[in-house]
Amino acid sequence: MTVPRSQRVMHKLGLVRDPDADFEHPSVPPGHPLRAHWLFRLGRRSATRRGLT
Repeated sequence: MTVPRSQRVMHKLGLVRDPDADFEHPSVPPGHPLRAHWLFRLGRRSATRRGLT
């Protein structure tokens, strides 16, 4: 499996996917490939390095 570039960027920024918060965009029609949205959050280690915790 390959990881899309956009996901690699998220990981490089210290973001981690939160699959429990994924959602379907209400303005995108059902069945459209862009309807599913993944939510990324700032990981604990990255937040600590940035002084956010």
